[in-house]
Amino acid sequence: DPSRTSVSLIVAATAGAQLMWTLQTLATIQTLDIRFPRPFRSILDVFRIFALDLRVFNTPCMLGDASIAQFIFILVCFPAIVCMQVAVMFVARMRSGEWLVPPVRVFNFDAGLLSVLYLSLTGFVVQPFLCSQNPNGTRTMVSDPSITCYGSEEHAIYIAMSAVGIIAYPVTILSVATWATWTYSRWVITERGHMFLKGFLFLFGRFKQDHYWCGCIHMWRNLVAAIIPIALSDVTWLQSTAFSLVLICVGLSTANAHLSPNTNRLEASLIVLVIIVLMASGPLLIIDEKSKESVLASLLILASVIMLALSSVVICLGLSRFMRPSVIYSVFLCHHKAGAGAFARFTKIILQSHMRLSVFLDSDNLRDVEDLFDIVRTSTRNLVVILTPEVLKRPWCIGEIVTARRNNVSIVPLKCDTFCFDTYAAVPCRHQSTWKANEWKTLKRYQISKEDIMEALAALELMKTVCVNREESSIVQTEAILDLGRCCSSQSNIVAPSSASMASSTCSHRRFSTVILGNVSECEPLAVCHILQTLLMRASLKFASVIRRKEDITGLSAPITSAVFVLTSGMLTALTFAETTLALLSAVCHDDGLDALAH
Repeated sequence: DPSRTSVSLIVAATAGAQLMWTLQTLATIQTLDIRFPRPFRSILDVFRIFALDLRVFNTPCMLGDASIAQFIFILVCFPAIVCMQVAVMFVARMRSGEWLVPPVRVFNFDAGLLSVLYLSLTGFVVQPFLCSQNPNGTRTMVSDPSITCYGSEEHAIYIAMSAVGIIAYPVTILSVATWATWTYSRWVITERGHMFLKGFLFLFGRFKQDHYWCGCIHMWRNLVAAIIPIALSDVTWLQSTAFSLVLICVGLSTANAHLSPNTNRLEASLIVLVIIVLMASGPLLIIDEKSKESVLASLLILASVIMLALSSVVICLGLSRFMRPSVIYSVFLCHHKAGAGAFARFTKIILQSHMRLSVFLDSDNLRDVEDLFDIVRTSTRNLVVILTPEVLKRPWCIGEIVTARRNNVSIVPLKCDTFCFDTYAAVPCRHQSTWKANEWKTLKRYQISKEDIMEALAALELMKTVCVNREESSIVQTEAILDLGRCCSSQSNIVAPSSASMASSTCSHRRFSTVILGNVSECEPLAVCHILQTLLMRASLKFASVIRRKEDITGLSAPITSAVFVLTSGMLTALTFAETTLALLSAVCHDDGLDALAH
């Protein structure tokens, strides 16, 4: 359970799993056609236990000389242990009336063990297909050279048992992991999502939330690594290269996926060390001396082609994104999050619902803050600057304005409340105050100087502005936002909804009315109320009204059936909220049908 387990313990378990994977990988490398020198080969012989090779323990003394018996013993070992676990758990439950250990915990332990040993299990069950060429033209099994491949009864039995093992282990485990990963995004948003995550904790628990798919990718990597010696048995010179490519590709795609930076560093280090082993073993490949030069030439050509192909792909992607951006935003909302975050959200809702404009809001669309200036430069038609007292103090907002001006992107200032450039005493460059060193560093990296900022701000002052009073009703603010939308598009026939039209649209639902109360004396809490009002009226049949003064209670055209309180900082000390709440309670005394809803 992640809520009860220390992160340090998870880090230690993850590091142990990474060490097990490394040892299994070294054991798998031993199956490649490489003539390792004696000291290193002795070490690899010890690691054979991680490839489920029981000959390390001299098993012929226990199971006889029949290698088939050893193969079957390992094949049924895990199912037998699981059956014993189930039997013990049911006996304990029958005696005590409760589970000795929660079944989901046992499942996660067993499934986690299988996922850790997946490389070894896959390599073990495909052993009968791994054959080597003999000088007399016959092929024998690498794990048991006394058995002739595809020409003896013993090998036929091996193949049959291997087919059963492949279905029971790699196919079943990978199918379950792939299904869980594929349906993850659908499960987590359901009511039973926590049960799904609890059941597959072994698969998702070690990784960050946005890298949940890495566990499945690691299993696919191990499957490919186990098949490489078989698939490339006739082109031995390509085996170590293919192995290295698989490790590099998966390592790059799953970088920084673990919960702890230490486990990320450990995984990267282990992958690099395994690749070094593969590179150092290149001269030890078992190949004909006459063909050594051609093999080396083929490897060099392959590396050159891959380098050119990767570079070409990146160049083409960059050019295509430059020529044809994937998304073009009609409006980019440049705002100060603390001072106008909720109002920016309300602006986006109005522009999208009434004018069908595509609007960029960083909290919705941004994955990396480093992309902000590039989106303004390549994917924006209009930069809307929401002018509030703090917006021009933020380096990112200033950078967006300068970037838009440099790239001829239309800039539309949206002046909020009583904003005035002349009283703006904290803007760097125009006064003696300066930003912090790290704030200047952000702008200097994009070649934005003080002179650029001064010119952009001077030009911003002279631009035609759209004014909005954030203390007014949602209808008045909607009219101002639609004026803004007309400045950003060619649509001039958009009509703002009037109070009369809003009332008429809800006349058939006069039995229902929701009132919204909050700290309406401040702009941002009031914007939150307007957002909630808009969403409620869009999603339900109820008429919603934001109560801004006590007279609004008596002026409602429909009976009050529910009340929503928007809890924000300072709300309980606001005089307006106290007056409106008392007026609501007074109205409730005359209406027994009120369902009070507190949110």
